[in-house]
Amino acid sequence: MHRALRLGAVLLAALVVAPLSGQTSTPAAGPSPSNEESDVPGEQRAPLTLAEVRRRALQNNPSYLAELRRLDAARADLKTAGTYPFNPQAEFESPGSLTDGGVGGYEMRLGQEIEWAGQRGLRTDASTAGVAATRADLLDGTRRLLADVERAYVALAAAEERLAVIRQIETLNARLLEAVRVELAEGEISLLEANLAEIESARARAAVFAVEQEVASAAIELGRLMGDHPAAPEALEADAGLELSAPVEDDSTAVAMALAARPDVRAAASALERTATLRRLAGRESLPNLRISALADRDNASAEPRFGLSLGIPIPLFDRNQGLRARREAEAEQAGLAMSATELAVRAEVADALRAYRATGVELEIFRSDVLEPARRNQDLLDVAYREGKLDLSSLLLLRDQLLNAELGYWSAWERRYHAVVALRSATGAILDDATDHLPETLR
Repeated sequence: MHRALRLGAVLLAALVVAPLSGQTSTPAAGPSPSNEESDVPGEQRAPLTLAEVRRRALQNNPSYLAELRRLDAARADLKTAGTYPFNPQAEFESPGSLTDGGVGGYEMRLGQEIEWAGQRGLRTDASTAGVAATRADLLDGTRRLLADVERAYVALAAAEERLAVIRQIETLNARLLEAVRVELAEGEISLLEANLAEIESARARAAVFAVEQEVASAAIELGRLMGDHPAAPEALEADAGLELSAPVEDDSTAVAMALAARPDVRAAASALERTATLRRLAGRESLPNLRISALADRDNASAEPRFGLSLGIPIPLFDRNQGLRARREAEAEQAGLAMSATELAVRAEVADALRAYRATGVELEIFRSDVLEPARRNQDLLDVAYREGKLDLSSLLLLRDQLLNAELGYWSAWERRYHAVVALRSATGAILDDATDHLPETLR
């Protein structure tokens, strides 16, 4: 074999064995920090940790911040419910004041409509439950946002790892191609073999471009969730924040944990309490209110005024509240069914998350021990066989392509594993524990 080709084989082996098989069996959770410059001259932008991504999302995501205003609206409704709905009413009558040139006889009345069946208390209770339901619903929105953020972070980390692998392969192909061209010029290899090297090099360049687009899209999505404008992706930090573990792995314990911790379960319970209170309120509002008035009158200018009381109550000849009572009854039944549906959905979500967590754990371990490590060991054998002339170029490219697929398959399995971890933490509600310090004050 020609010396140039042997040199190319050595370069190939050095680049493949060192960057790829030199990795540990448990690679870092994200890409290594890069020295990306910040907007401030002379400073470097700190790599993004998962905690920092969570903080930015909870403080800057406009959709999330807009949703938080619902709590202010619910609290305003509570304030309205606690305010007495009827103001006193004053009346003054003087029939001859315009024609007689002055006030002679008159009648004064100061009245107040009174709710006597506890309607105000029920309105306050219903609005208090409404505030609790809104707050729990916003916490559930926080849970979903954090899950989206963590999935986007993992997706970007995995895409950058795949890009690093693809770029290494591109470098290997470029170096091999240089040696192959020399060999072709000196007649050591056939044109067919040289074309194979050209094709593989072009494929690697195209693959780099494709994965770069994947990284850019993942960075844009993560930026959107953080409330940032689309920009160049920031470096991620492979810190312990991505070394996520399952909060619990036992089925019954996980379900119990979810039912106790999930905000959507609490929101459904508060909504059920609110509709039950509104149903009671509709029954009380069918009772007529009492009207009490204080009277003062006199017949003419020379007469002494007289004082008295007036009591009034509407006669409920026409029950105008029966439609509202039927509506509240239906809403209470709907809220009860929604509560049952929420609990059922939580149980199913936890079960599915546990299934995915266990399955992806097995898949990742298979890739790590039975696919990736043997493939990297085979690269050493591949190097020896190629240098000794026992392996032709086409076989080298084929086997090296299998190594590439093993590396890319590992990172895809890694991504699925961490997505499953995020799903389980979200399903049990444990994901909120990591963001307590960054929650808006109103939700703590």
